[in-house]
Amino acid sequence: MSSRPDFAPIIQQWWKNLGFGQQFILFLQITVRFTDSFFVPLLYKLYNQTQLVQNGDYWRLFTAPLFSVSYIQIIINWMLFQLIVNPYETTVGSTYFIFDFFFKSFVLESINFLVNFGLSQYDINYQYTLSYGISGLTIYYLCSKLLASPYSKSNFYLFQITNYNLLVTIPLVTFLYTQKLIFIFAFQIAIFEWFFFDGMLIRLSNNSIEKLSQIFGQFKKYNSYKQPSQSLQEPKLFVESAKIQEGIQKEAVQEFGGRGITIGTDQEVERQWRAQGQNNYQQI
Repeated sequence: MSSRPDFAPIIQQWWKNLGFGQQFILFLQITVRFTDSFFVPLLYKLYNQTQLVQNGDYWRLFTAPLFSVSYIQIIINWMLFQLIVNPYETTVGSTYFIFDFFFKSFVLESINFLVNFGLSQYDINYQYTLSYGISGLTIYYLCSKLLASPYSKSNFYLFQITNYNLLVTIPLVTFLYTQKLIFIFAFQIAIFEWFFFDGMLIRLSNNSIEKLSQIFGQFKKYNSYKQPSQSLQEPKLFVESAKIQEGIQKEAVQEFGGRGITIGTDQEVERQWRAQGQNNYQQI
């Protein structure tokens, strides 16, 4: 009699390879799913539907990525999502990644709502358009990654494909298969962000990141909690750099940077301004 395969070590290793930001968001999805199944029905309040948001359920623009159809869907989605965003979280850090995830999700869901609301004036069926989960964000992060080096080639074992061919093909095929406009919007947001802001729309100062990270308290001591590998205010392009050593793991780092909207100032800058203000006061 053949023994059953033990998937526990595989799942544990997969979990360890996730950054804290991904672990946190995945934990939220599973917790919501579990709570809905055994305690309080929550899922019906989370997904984004044009008619419901139009009627005042604006929180759905924030909560849509937490909705899931099943546990199997969660695992499958995250296996793909991890491959795309792991280098990104390693570069920008877990705190910024969590902020960026929910901010980009809100932007994506808002655009999806506004366009479908406009189309519903001509076809009432657009009022019932649904969007949920992380599939739209997966396409966004993938497009952003491909836009970073459009003329490079991605390896698929037996053959290679230029990134700009993938950039056009994947969102279009996904849209044609699902008939969901959100995948086209994800593609357009990635292009807009790279064209105008060199790949990073919102750029938090080190001081702002440190303040946000206080939310997670003792979790910052975990090995999976990523610290930014570069300043998020440096005008650098998104390029592949050498592998770096982090404990016992080596991960490929992707550098994001550009002309994004800066939020906050670093502590050293604030200190200089404070000293300058005191000097001016003394002179007066």
